[in-house]
Amino acid sequence: MLPFESLEELLTSEFGFGLKTATPVQRAVCWIIQNGTIPDRLWDSLHVQQSFGGIRPEKFQPEILLLCGIRSAKTLICAAACVWLALTVNLTAASGLSMRKGERPAVFFVSRNMENAREAMNYVVGALQGSFFLRGFMVGKPKADSVVLQHPSGTHIVIRVVAMSTTGVTLVSRWCVSVLFDEAPRMASEDEGKVNLKEQVQAVRARVLKGGVIFFVGSPYGAKGYVYDLFSRHWQKPGAPVTIVRARGSHMNPVYWNPAFCAELQARDQDTFRTDEMAEFRDPEEQLYSVITLEQMFRRRELVIPYDPEKRYAAAMDPGESNNAWTFGIVETPDNRRFTCVYACEWRGSKTEPLSPKRVLTEVAAICAGYRVETVLSDQFMASALVDIGRDVGIGISPVKWTGENKTKFHLAMHARALEGQLDLPPIPEMRQDFIYLKRRLMTSGDARILLTETADGRHCDYASLLAALCGFYLDAYADPAEAARLEAERKRKRAFTDEELEEIEAGLVPRDWAYDDEPLTAEESWL
Repeated sequence: MLPFESLEELLTSEFGFGLKTATPVQRAVCWIIQNGTIPDRLWDSLHVQQSFGGIRPEKFQPEILLLCGIRSAKTLICAAACVWLALTVNLTAASGLSMRKGERPAVFFVSRNMENAREAMNYVVGALQGSFFLRGFMVGKPKADSVVLQHPSGTHIVIRVVAMSTTGVTLVSRWCVSVLFDEAPRMASEDEGKVNLKEQVQAVRARVLKGGVIFFVGSPYGAKGYVYDLFSRHWQKPGAPVTIVRARGSHMNPVYWNPAFCAELQARDQDTFRTDEMAEFRDPEEQLYSVITLEQMFRRRELVIPYDPEKRYAAAMDPGESNNAWTFGIVETPDNRRFTCVYACEWRGSKTEPLSPKRVLTEVAAICAGYRVETVLSDQFMASALVDIGRDVGIGISPVKWTGENKTKFHLAMHARALEGQLDLPPIPEMRQDFIYLKRRLMTSGDARILLTETADGRHCDYASLLAALCGFYLDAYADPAEAARLEAERKRKRAFTDEELEEIEAGLVPRDWAYDDEPLTAEESWL
């Protein structure tokens, strides 16, 4: 029998992991790992409520995201939790497990490099060797990267340090009691290499025993990647499939994060203070859309806004066939400044079953009919073929030829609208991800260049591209509505002339032919 009644006791006891000064937040984390709930004595703490986003956990979840400030004992807590789970996991037939003789489940410590992963192992070995009560569960002597514990059933469970690997091959071939991804926010995302966190999780998720836990642990970093996606999708969402803790350093370790040190660091380095104490994500240097801007752009509820006969709509698509998504969207704008995406969707094919352009365009035509849209903007991919197919199914296709110059211009114009709060987008996770992966890179010439990052699943900011085609036009530098109206009237007049005539007019070589003018002269125009 384990001589500790709870994980909280194992963590705080001098005969366990010895964290005698554990704060209410640290103790609450123990309970959500053990059974998914938090005792009233701990939930009454305002710091605990803030760390869980104000939503009290109601049940055990097999995946836990622990985002905390640095020096907050988060790795120590998870090391204690892994020992607790290794000694309390249900290995009987009643759990649905068929354990063969000699089979040894495992606890894996995974990090970006072996040195970081060994830190959690050091906590485990130190507690096992230093405690009379825990020492008896250890089988043999610890090795450099592993230690074996004997479960009360007699089964041996291996706690092992492993390195990240392509497709997670180091995590397969055995049952898992627990997997700890230490410094998970800094692990590679899909666009940064084949060895990435998503692959590791997919390799191990179905191998975790009932009652086991996958831990994602670390301090927040850049606002992109697998951990950020988990956080943005599930933070403060009741019933989410992953329990998320976002705890400030001062709520976990108030001795280290004392008021004087916090004030000093905040004054010296705001970005470091934001991630290391406040446990908030910061924006990578090249990321075009900041976290704050993304929060403003995406509405909370309506995926689709129905057709309104009083409004005018436009549509665009970014075609794809196999791994790349075929995205489609409709927007409405009252003034060519403010844009609302009222409808968006995508179709996904594969290399073995590519999409049928005719089938997709038939569905596009039906959707457009509901919004009285007759023409869809599209990029140059299969442009001629799509125009012909579109004509057959009753929808016009207008190709947009993307160049490095106009792509940058359109995206920066859309970004300017977003900064002014002029974009309203639906809460589609894939669309948000596409905007996160947009990058702005300064070239040696000093000009900015927009990069569409391609992820492992074939996406290359598809939704963002079609929305740039719809929202990147007609950006005026004037916020004054009267000035914008004057410029629009001027554009209407200019449309009556050829480019050559306009050049001559602007140069003062010939007078305007006011027979084409549908607006009265202003004082500024009277000289003509």
